[in-house]
Amino acid sequence: MGDQPELEERTLESSGRIVLDCQCGDRLILLGQEEDWRSEGRSDFGCGCGKSLTLADRPDEEVLAVKRLLHGVIRPPDL
Repeated sequence: MGDQPELEERTLESSGRIVLDCQCGDRLILLGQEEDWRSEGRSDFGCGCGKSLTLADRPDEEVLAVKRLLHGVIRPPDL
């Protein structure tokens, strides 16, 4: 019906991701490799709380593995 243009689906494949943890508890996810961000001169990223995050603010992989393992296992008690 009508002369509406057809919507085109667009996707972008990511070569990786970097997760930055902020002290406020938020996480910032950067798509791409560390080398890509550094080559573009990007080293500081803003959190919603206003704090500046760097590529050094990545969480420890062992800590992430434990968090993934425990996710959903520990539940608050029913009140």
